[in-house]
Amino acid sequence: MKNDSIEIAAKLGISLKKVSTFKGHEGMTGINADICLDGKPFAHAYDDACGGEMDIRPEGYTKENREIIQSLSEKIQTFPTYDLNVGGKIHKVKHTLEDVVNALVDAELLKKSMKKDEKKGIVYEEDGKQMISSWKGFSLDTLVKHPQGRGILQAAYMGLKIRKGVTILNLDYLKKVGVEI
Repeated sequence: MKNDSIEIAAKLGISLKKVSTFKGHEGMTGINADICLDGKPFAHAYDDACGGEMDIRPEGYTKENREIIQSLSEKIQTFPTYDLNVGGKIHKVKHTLEDVVNALVDAELLKKSMKKDEKKGIVYEEDGKQMISSWKGFSLDTLVKHPQGRGILQAAYMGLKIRKGVTILNLDYLKKVGVEI
């Protein structure tokens, strides 16, 4: 669903600006963000991380921005449904503006996390979870300077690369430190 929501955002020109997050109730992540259409803010999204739906309000509470929210919500509903597993039962669900905003927030958080982690080790995704394969006391920069470090890093990369369902996320940085991709 996330990838579909990201594609919907791209097709409709929806993006986010001024994304900030905070720890909410029981470790949930709350969000604040401006929602933009073709780069121009038209709404604000707020999720207090206490359960319940995200609050999406028109920027400046103008009639024009309320109409943009309504129009986009209707356009999003025209995209194909996605499968949602609830208690082992699959339900067909329509996308919403909230789905699109949440997917964009998740993508932004992944970008921030990658920026922080890309130098620590091999960052990869498996079963929908982001993980890192690292070496205690070594960043990738210092590991490749160690006599056997480049070989260790290359072997670790190859081992992850052949695992089914694994996507390596920091390929550009791995190339930069000399891993053969």
